[in-house]
Amino acid sequence: MTRRQVILLVALAAFGVIVIPPLVIGHWLGKIPEPLAARPKAVADCNFPANLPPISDLPYPIARLEASLPGPVNVPANRQIYLSGSLTVVSGEDIVVDGSITWSPPDPGSGITLVSLNGDIVINGQVGGSARPPRPPFDTSVRGALAIALGQPGVNGGHIRVIAPRGSIRINGVVEGVPGSAGAWAQAEGTVPWYVRIISSRRIAAVGGQGGAGGDVVLCAAEQITIAGSALAGKGGGATRRNSRPQVNAFARGLNGAGAYARGGPGNDGGDVIFHGLGEGCQIVNSGLVRGGRGGEQERMTALALSSGSSDAEAKGSDGGGGGSIRFEGCRVAEVGIMEAHTGGTGGPADARGGTGKQSRLFAGDSGGDAETKGGDAGPDGARPRIPLITGAIAVGAVADVDAPGGDASATGGNGGAGGLIGAGGSSGASVAQGGAGRRTRTQPPKVEFPPASAGAGKTGATARAALSQGTQ
Repeated sequence: MTRRQVILLVALAAFGVIVIPPLVIGHWLGKIPEPLAARPKAVADCNFPANLPPISDLPYPIARLEASLPGPVNVPANRQIYLSGSLTVVSGEDIVVDGSITWSPPDPGSGITLVSLNGDIVINGQVGGSARPPRPPFDTSVRGALAIALGQPGVNGGHIRVIAPRGSIRINGVVEGVPGSAGAWAQAEGTVPWYVRIISSRRIAAVGGQGGAGGDVVLCAAEQITIAGSALAGKGGGATRRNSRPQVNAFARGLNGAGAYARGGPGNDGGDVIFHGLGEGCQIVNSGLVRGGRGGEQERMTALALSSGSSDAEAKGSDGGGGGSIRFEGCRVAEVGIMEAHTGGTGGPADARGGTGKQSRLFAGDSGGDAETKGGDAGPDGARPRIPLITGAIAVGAVADVDAPGGDASATGGNGGAGGLIGAGGSSGASVAQGGAGRRTRTQPPKVEFPPASAGAGKTGATARAALSQGTQ
């Protein structure tokens, strides 16, 4: 081996030891985690538990219950049952609900199962639904060096299941699915040491959790399923907020020259309405409304990122969840009525503000930090239902006509720092904003961009322009 080859090998070894590990570490440090996803939704079927504890009559009040009754079950019109957990009732005969069985609010994941082993089920009142949404997970707040806050995901809504394995189902009132709970709020504040900023693009980051999926409405019967009222699947969970920042879902603030990244937790999908035929010739007669659940949405809550110094700020609004639909298994439709999928949820807004450049006593002031935002996109519509008719033909259902705009975006680069004795003021940061795509157009609006402004020869730092981009409809 020649001397030149030895020198080359030594140089390559030094490069591998000195340069490559920091590059690898820097890449790892600069990665921003994705939002924590909710668990997959439980299978919505017609199975129900056997050998439940027997009781002679429903006890009142009922918070949660799993029981079997040999005789008929009747919830009278003047009876309102407010649950906190799940309810499973298996009756040997008919079940009639003239009153209501609801939550206020439900524990996350709670569901209702009503089973008539040998009779029919008639709902003249209300089963499911809630005056208040399920409780979201606890907030996530992280402060300190290299802070990253990941909001916990929401919990999926439980299913509403109405099962008549030898009889029929008639809904004159309302059966409403359980909404998924919202994803948790996230806040991160802290610093990024200078030596970490040299080798990576690490920023202080806050990422909201995904909402839970909306619960399904499952109707299982051997003979006929009649809807004269409404069967509505649960809405997908969106993002939650904190009382101290009522319009913010994810908040990131970089301190002492640190950059910031905020991303709103995405919405989850709405639930489905599912018809199961348990016998030959099972028919569906619908003169009412059957609709999938709406996709989770953010109710105009913002992802907000604030950087400091010359570091950048970036924010991404929450994407809406997809709409739910209607499915048919082993049954045909004699009368269609209104059967429609639902729309996706709205996109959430985003706001980023770059840091102000550092002032210098002698030389030029530092430039301000860049700011970039992207509004959240509206979620996709649920699939148009394919409705099997008794004639053997397939009808295609509609999608609810509801607006779901994309999220707005606002970005303001940081102002330049003041210049010193022999230096000019710093330039401002760039501002780039792009709103989200809405449901009706499905198109992204153009980016609104303002490049850095120069302070010229003046001592005062340049002022950044705010970029605003509205989401499409």
